[in-house]
Amino acid sequence: MKTYVIFLGFLLFGVTLRAQTPKAAFTGTPTEGCAPLFVRFTQQSTNNPTNYSWDFGNGLSSNLADPSTTYTAPGTYTVRLIAKNNFGIDSVIKTNFIVVNPSPIVQFNTNDTIGCFPLLSKFTDLSSISSGSISSWSWDFGDGNLSTQQNASHLYRIDNIFNITLRAVSNKGCVGVLTQKALINVSLGVTADFINSFASACKPPTNIDFTNKTDGPGVLQYTWKFGDGNQANTKDPIHSFATAGNYPVTLIATSTAGCTDSISKEIIIPDVKITTTINAPDTGCVYQDVKLSGLSIPGADNSDWTFGDGSFGTGKNVVKTYTTPGIYQIKLSNTVGICLDSAIKKIIILDGPTVDFSSPDTISCKAPFTVQFQDKS
Repeated sequence: MKTYVIFLGFLLFGVTLRAQTPKAAFTGTPTEGCAPLFVRFTQQSTNNPTNYSWDFGNGLSSNLADPSTTYTAPGTYTVRLIAKNNFGIDSVIKTNFIVVNPSPIVQFNTNDTIGCFPLLSKFTDLSSISSGSISSWSWDFGDGNLSTQQNASHLYRIDNIFNITLRAVSNKGCVGVLTQKALINVSLGVTADFINSFASACKPPTNIDFTNKTDGPGVLQYTWKFGDGNQANTKDPIHSFATAGNYPVTLIATSTAGCTDSISKEIIIPDVKITTTINAPDTGCVYQDVKLSGLSIPGADNSDWTFGDGSFGTGKNVVKTYTTPGIYQIKLSNTVGICLDSAIKKIIILDGPTVDFSSPDTISCKAPFTVQFQDKS
């Protein structure tokens, strides 16, 4: 009878030990990301472990229940947890549990780093990544301009020293950044510019006056290309266009400091016949209204008058009053689109009569009173 009692006691004791032995388990957040990757581990062991031993696979370990660690190098990491209590020990190993993706190693170069504006710099991406691929690029040229091309070009139009930054992103979302400080040094340069007159006639041939507005250091030299096969090297040329059409006129300015810039503008040479006439009297008098009317074929968009005495008017029909006698040249300028035509007419303004009279009889003591008047005008 005693033998059976002892055996049953040992059996019950063994079941109790197995029931209280820890069952190791854990999770981690996150389990994949970019280096450096910070991971928090949470133990999920059962049966109340009292001691923990972690091996994170990155050369670091911990005895905390819920530790954390940082993975600084790309790769895959196996994590092991050993859980203990007074009744036993258990362990769990998760192979390749942590995946750390690499970030791009950003490198780039440029062919032009020093010069006067406008300075064109071409940037070449030399970035690499140990696994995966680079999916996007972002350039910051230091002057407020950006680009998303892998290999980019940028034209600097102001003088300054510029930092260049390239940001590369992998297909896993990992980011690499490189800033090269004071990489681009742009000094004062040439800024080409010009203004031009409208066509001097509405049918070719017509002359266009070009006024050079170029600015920059050193002695400047100019090359004009008028778009019709002709060129000039003067500062402010006047060019005659023989046929109607649209001409791309280009000014290239070069300084003795080695700077060059160019600008192009489109010049329109019309083929429109405008007839302008003035309807006005040949003579007029001071302080009297002179009625003027203009005619334009085709109809004018704008009509501007100059009256020869320093005054002006607008409109197809105007009224002018002269205060001084003389001969005046009236000019009417009509515009149709960009075409300008004008007509001139002279008008003689006569001095008006000076009115006067007298009378010897100015006073009487009784009526009727007869008065004699004498005209002195």
